[in-house]
Amino acid sequence: MVRSLGLFSILAGILVGLLAASRITSSAAIAQDATPAVHGQSVVGSWRVTVNDESGLTHPALITFAADGAATVSEPPLLPAPPGAPFQQIQFSGGNGVWASIDEETAAITFDLLAADENGTPLGVFTVRGNLTLIADGEQFDGVYDVVLTDPTGNVAPAGRGAFTGSRIGIEPMGTPTATTPQATPGA
Repeated sequence: MVRSLGLFSILAGILVGLLAASRITSSAAIAQDATPAVHGQSVVGSWRVTVNDESGLTHPALITFAADGAATVSEPPLLPAPPGAPFQQIQFSGGNGVWASIDEETAAITFDLLAADENGTPLGVFTVRGNLTLIADGEQFDGVYDVVLTDPTGNVAPAGRGAFTGSRIGIEPMGTPTATTPQATPGA
């Protein structure tokens, strides 16, 4: 009797696992099919972004738009503080958020970044809200954004605005340019 219960448990576990796997697969297919498109092109994928803020600071970023509407953002981990701030630099976490199609020409993105000053003192959460227009070829976009800061006590204040441009990251062939292996220099 114990042996048959063990076999039954194993078979039940396999059946539950197969059902769960088929549900995950069908959910992923639904998310992929429901991906919003802009200009008949989807923003799904990874992008190299140039951010230009209202103070004149320009910095690179990376954004990945997932088919399920999730967005992941990588900004430089350390940026100069705005003029007049009581600290010199701001440390940022990676960003997490969401995106959605607004209409045939634009998409919206909202993401959060945790921030601290150069001493690690928490500044709060920067929420970035932007709209982008995918260029007809589907390989570039232009956009504008604004930022609000929610400080550790819950106060919310405007924290800036600016523009950004993006270029889709594509597969690049190896060897262009050719990488070389550094050689050891005896006696160096």
